[in-house]
Amino acid sequence: MNENAKLRKELLKAGWVIKPGHAHDQATHPEKPGIKIPLPRHRKDMPKGTAESIRKAAGLAKKKKGGN
Repeated sequence: MNENAKLRKELLKAGWVIKPGHAHDQATHPEKPGIKIPLPRHRKDMPKGTAESIRKAAGLAKKKKGGN
């Protein structure tokens, strides 16, 4: 499973709704009005930094171990 599919699965599991678009889809959450996250629909894997930025915007960022 590529990074795009994993990220979409995580968003759906967390309650985000993904609406189709042309080059990008939009993820919205019913409990977070006003937040729209664009999701690329490209076939190839997205860069890890892009995926982490989307996770952070959605509140799904992974906590780093050993942080202060």
